[in-house]
Amino acid sequence: MADEYILKDYAGGAEATTLASGFTIGALTLTVANGSSYPTGTGGPFVVVVDRGLASEEKFLIDTTSGTNGVTFNIQQAGYDGTTPANHAVGATVEHCIDAYSIEQANRYVNLQTTKGDLIVHTGSTTARHAVGATNTVLVADSAQTNGIKWSTIVAANIANDAVTTTKILDSNVTLNKLSDVVQNLLVPAGTIVATIKSTANNGWLLLDGSTVTNAQSLYPNLWAVVPAAWQSGTSLVLPNMANRMLEGIGLTALGTTGGSNTVVISESNLPPHTHTVNPPSTAVSITDPGHTHTAAITIRTSAGTFGGAASGHGGTATTDAAAATVSTQTTGITASVDIASFSSGNGAGTSAAMTVTNAHLAVNFQIKAH
Repeated sequence: MADEYILKDYAGGAEATTLASGFTIGALTLTVANGSSYPTGTGGPFVVVVDRGLASEEKFLIDTTSGTNGVTFNIQQAGYDGTTPANHAVGATVEHCIDAYSIEQANRYVNLQTTKGDLIVHTGSTTARHAVGATNTVLVADSAQTNGIKWSTIVAANIANDAVTTTKILDSNVTLNKLSDVVQNLLVPAGTIVATIKSTANNGWLLLDGSTVTNAQSLYPNLWAVVPAAWQSGTSLVLPNMANRMLEGIGLTALGTTGGSNTVVISESNLPPHTHTVNPPSTAVSITDPGHTHTAAITIRTSAGTFGGAASGHGGTATTDAAAATVSTQTTGITASVDIASFSSGNGAGTSAAMTVTNAHLAVNFQIKAH
């Protein structure tokens, strides 16, 4: 049935009118007395019938209306809905109507579904039943199909990799957790690193614990495509160990490499220039000299001479030893020298032990997005 499934325009309040001029087969328009209550064709073509109930009854598919009060009906198809083209006289009755095509369209849609879950699809210019799929299958687009769709099953791992296949979904059930994983895989790209207080990795994540993931190139192609080459060993993935490490922005080390230490030994070259102040013991020495005396006895002899004089009453020469005389000498000076013993400031009690430089922290696990 041609033109079975086209969108048509309807107006519930369209009043019957008449032809303002006669119609001849092959003409492209109908001229009516008043078409103001009819559809305009903006929502799709509409149908009118001329000479309803008469031998000359004919239906027209009208594209649009024009003119004052829509008096001109522009014809898309004459002899529509199984009627025969005919000539129509001026004053012939014109009415807006529904057509068998539209009734058939609604009726077919309702009755095509024979099984619960069936779908109604367009195939070319008609409609058809698309039978419901098997349990736990999903509907996917497929341009190779006549109607563009098909029922299919999906592997959970391939959902995470944005690939649709025809293998069975994990456990044959779509669960909330699985759906959440799929959404998360789309929102969080592979290679994202986050901290977790859990001792095990979340689904779709791998702990950065130094472990080797065998065949990671096939298992986690999205992660494999973004990790540094240093993490790859054949088809295996060698994860870095983040135990006692912190994340650091790329700069001093290359992307994806580890470095640094939690301890450090300070060497002399790391110290700033400085001086040591040495306070030796006091060198002041106090010496007391009480003084001393040397005594010597001296005998004085007087040469012979004349002793005499009027007063003395006698004269002559004599040799006389004078009495011993005492001479005292005091010496108080002294010369002293002080010798201070040598000494060393020493090297202290250092042992060159490593110094801890770890910040105050909260210990967590780091995990990387694998899918």
